[in-house]
Amino acid sequence: MTDDWGALDREDFDAVEYINLRFPTEHSLSLLPPYASEVQSRIATLDGELSAAVAAQSHAGLTASRDLAEAQGAIRELSGKIRDIQAKAEQSEVMVQEICRDIRQLDHAKRHLQTTITALKRLHMLVTAVDQLQQKTEERYYKEAANLLGAVRQLLHHFDGYAAIPKIAEIKEMVDIIKARLTTQIHEAFDEIGQLAAGVADVDMDVSGGGSPSGAFSSLKEACLVVDALGAEARKTQVDKFCREQLAPYKKLFGRDTAPDPDAATLEQVERRFAWFKRLLRGIDDRFGAVFPEGWKVTHRLTLQFMAATREQLLALLEDRETSMSSTPDLDEEQQVEVLLRALQKCLAFEREMAARFEEPAQSLSPKNSADAGGATMRRGRKPRRGADGHRVSMSTLGPEPEQEDEEVLLLMKGQLTELFDPFLGPYLQLEKRNLDAVVQRISGEGVESVRGDVATLSVFESSVDVFMYIKGSVKRCTALTTGQAFFNLQKQYKQCLREYAALLDSKVQAIASRSGAGAETVICYVVTTAEYCGDTVPQLEDLVRARIDGAYKESIDLADEQDAFHDASASAVMALVSALEDQVNPAFRSFGGVNWSSFSDVGEESRYVLMVQQAALEFVAPVRRALPPLFFRSFCDKFCGAFLQRYHGLIMRQRRVSNEGLQQLLLDLYSIDKLMQALPILGLDPKEGSDGPPPTVPLAYKRLVNAHVKRIEACLKLAQIPTEILLEEFRRMFPDEAAEDLQAIMSLKGLKRQEQLEILERLGGSGAESARQAAQNYVDPASASPARAAPPAPPPAAAAAPAALAEGEPEAESSAASSQASRFGSSLRMGWSSAMRTVGQKGGLFSDGDK
Repeated sequence: MTDDWGALDREDFDAVEYINLRFPTEHSLSLLPPYASEVQSRIATLDGELSAAVAAQSHAGLTASRDLAEAQGAIRELSGKIRDIQAKAEQSEVMVQEICRDIRQLDHAKRHLQTTITALKRLHMLVTAVDQLQQKTEERYYKEAANLLGAVRQLLHHFDGYAAIPKIAEIKEMVDIIKARLTTQIHEAFDEIGQLAAGVADVDMDVSGGGSPSGAFSSLKEACLVVDALGAEARKTQVDKFCREQLAPYKKLFGRDTAPDPDAATLEQVERRFAWFKRLLRGIDDRFGAVFPEGWKVTHRLTLQFMAATREQLLALLEDRETSMSSTPDLDEEQQVEVLLRALQKCLAFEREMAARFEEPAQSLSPKNSADAGGATMRRGRKPRRGADGHRVSMSTLGPEPEQEDEEVLLLMKGQLTELFDPFLGPYLQLEKRNLDAVVQRISGEGVESVRGDVATLSVFESSVDVFMYIKGSVKRCTALTTGQAFFNLQKQYKQCLREYAALLDSKVQAIASRSGAGAETVICYVVTTAEYCGDTVPQLEDLVRARIDGAYKESIDLADEQDAFHDASASAVMALVSALEDQVNPAFRSFGGVNWSSFSDVGEESRYVLMVQQAALEFVAPVRRALPPLFFRSFCDKFCGAFLQRYHGLIMRQRRVSNEGLQQLLLDLYSIDKLMQALPILGLDPKEGSDGPPPTVPLAYKRLVNAHVKRIEACLKLAQIPTEILLEEFRRMFPDEAAEDLQAIMSLKGLKRQEQLEILERLGGSGAESARQAAQNYVDPASASPARAAPPAPPPAAAAAPAALAEGEPEAESSAASSQASRFGSSLRMGWSSAMRTVGQKGGLFSDGDK
């Protein structure tokens, strides 16, 4: 029964459904009375619980109200206490502000009082110092006046802000008057010294001895202290005035228009100027060594002014001399150059002597350092003063001293006189140029007997060594005098002479090549080695000039063109050697042309022309190898091999008809020529020469170059031997990129008739048809044509191109590899020879024209 009470608490409670569920039948109604009693009991229990809960809640509300009232009372009490504390804090702040205001007023009063006391003390000291300064100035006590002047200057520095006050303005005006009076007195004291220099330009006269001049030298040292106290401007004015006065006789004695002795005002007697000035320096050192402070640098400044005056006079003399030389060309130029260089040497020696004496680490020119150098300082000579109240006042009361003056930078003595000569050294440069030209021109008459060996492992003409030795000596001579504009102009003369020497080497080669004779090839070899020696030495000369010349000209030094000129001369000489050997084998080619190859039937050993080629090569190559460096000899072999084999190929291809026996003989001859060309780099070499090392070998790249040419000729001869039916097919296989002219030349070797050639050319296609029409017009019957008189067609264009290493049965890959090797070998040579290498094909063409 109690388990069903929960159903009564659900929100969706349905009473009818609940009763039907509780009492579903009439028999269950018998349970209704007990259930009603239980419900009433349950209601009574709930009513009791509700009454107890209401009573408890009423008691809790009364307790909470009482606690809240107590809390509100405590808050009101705390707020009152906070207001009391805040009021007391405000009262304390007002009290502190009043105390601070009183303290600040006391501080201001104290500072103003101290400033007033200090100003009064300084004013009292200033007035006292000015009075004493005026008194010492009138009495000419310069030492005391210098100390007082320094003190007055420091004191006045503190009254700069009070310049509008009449008393301060009056004191400043009085100080200016005293300074002007002191300046006048100092000038008068120095004027009493007079000029120490002699009135004549006598190199034997001495000014260091004798008695004291007019004026009191003992007071000059103290006067210098006054000048230092007057400031840097007064010191500079006094030193400049002293220097001008001492140099006044110099301008009269050595002036162009005022010199009593005209010889003294010439370049020939320039050393008399320096002797006069050195005597003046000795006199100043003897008489004023202990007078002028070291920081003044009087003798240093005097030397600079002397150089400036000398520069003006020498400039006028140099301009007059240049004008006279241009208007009177018959003057002895060498003597004039000697005078010019001697004067320059004297000026350079004087500059070096003065620089060694004066250009030491710079010293400060401030008055403090100057006074220290003179043996006394303002502080050391100053006694403590007493104020109006009798208390001692130290100089620290005066405050900080004014800022020290910056050190004055003086001009460097180097170049003050010598740089003046640079624009006037033209005659000297021309003399050097003429002497160098004379050395250069010796190359024209030099032969084998003028060769000097063991010069950097080369045998060269003596003139080349003499040229660079003279240039080296010229550099030493010029840099001993100047390294500026004149040296830069002189190196231009070097460049011109080197270009002329390279041109003379080239013209010497051309002259030797035009007249063949015994030993001509050896002279040409020495031209190659000489040009190579010069080309290797030019960069060393460039480095030497760049290291010696002034920095402003370093970037303009460039001798690359001169080096290239010598490399071009060596390349031209190598080509001349190739041409000379080609001339030697010309009789062999004429012998080749005299053979009737169309009726040739006697196949045997190599032909006579092959023996002639071997003999000519053996006699020519051996001396060339001994005289040329390995690199140039290798280049010579490459060029001759290419030119010879191309010409030989052209001669064969110009034959109108060659018998089968003739073709066989040509193949045998080609084998002999192949062996000769392969052995050309070591031809005639003594086997004992390689006994101490590996035996001499032929470079692999050279072998590939020879093979490329030989295999091409061999392929043409073999094509001429095959049957006509397969000629076109084999030609296309062996020469896939060749033109119809090549096929036509091969058919001429076979002796094919015109109709047969036309049919094959038509089958070739492309340019073959056009070639067939031209061949029909120019055809000459091989049977009726004489080998020596037949009009040969032009050599195939491919003969001058890169050779293809093709032979019967060889793959195209081998041909491509051989051509690539030949190309790489050519590109490895010196760039300066590129133009000469391109003329190999042209040489072959010239030989062909000669044969025609």
